[in-house]
Amino acid sequence: ASAGVKVTVQRVGAMLTPFFREGPVKRWDDAAACDKERFGRWHAALIEEGVHWPPSQFEAGFLSTAHDSAALGHTKKAMAAAFAAC
Repeated sequence: ASAGVKVTVQRVGAMLTPFFREGPVKRWDDAAACDKERFGRWHAALIEEGVHWPPSQFEAGFLSTAHDSAALGHTKKAMAAAFAAC
């Protein structure tokens, strides 16, 4: 991320999960080794920005056609602020 945070985003189709670690997450050991405290700070910062992401490091967020360009633009700004805050 441009905020200097080590993060890997794993995705399948419209499902995605950010893991606060460097490199791909291929096994449970990889996921378990991520920075869960940083995820918590990131999640709290997103809530402050009005974006409700799944609260667990091990859940996926989903994109859909219900997310219009205004919602995506707001989420992009909120994520930048949350990455800077965590």
